Amino acid sequence: GVVTVAPGGCGAVGGAGRRVGAFGVDRAATKVGEAVGAGHRVVRVASLEDAARMRRLQPRAMLVGEVGGDRPEGFDLNNSPSALVAWPPTSVILLSSSGTRLLCNSSGAEAIYAGSLRNLRATAQHVAASHSRVALIAAGTKGGRRTEDEVGAAWLGGALEELGWRPEDEATRLQM
Repeated sequence: GVVTVAPGGCGAVGGAGRRVGAFGVDRAATKVGEAVGAGHRVVRVASLEDAARMRRLQPRAMLVGEVGGDRPEGFDLNNSPSALVAWPPTSVILLSSSGTRLLCNSSGAEAIYAGSLRNLRATAQHVAASHSRVALIAAGTKGGRRTEDEVGAAWLGGALEELGWRPEDEATRLQM
């Protein structure tokens, strides 16, 4: 299904009123979808420091995620979506090297969607029915580009085109 991420929380970078489709083939977008589907409340954080601060505020919450692909010391689970589904619903503090940072940095937007290959069609249909304009942003990794995320965002753009949307300009069309 569609995963809508509540604006606010982490530091804001996106302008108010903008709609953002954050796309990550990485585990963060999939993890958010799986966690919400299993009844968990997800709090996204952009850094280990933010995770520690949130854990102090919510001592019963699970720390879940990765930094550089490794589970940080003191975290309950790594970034495997299937591992979290087995746990009873709780609050989850989620950190990833790229995906949660993208979601945090989009927090000034009107609406944020965590897109992944698992919810690509549902996200495209929801966005097409709900918005007239959207920015698709690929998560990337380690401050750089990541082909899988860019291809996934392009597929989401293609799915929007199938639903009647058109790219805003030629440069955008060439990315799809």
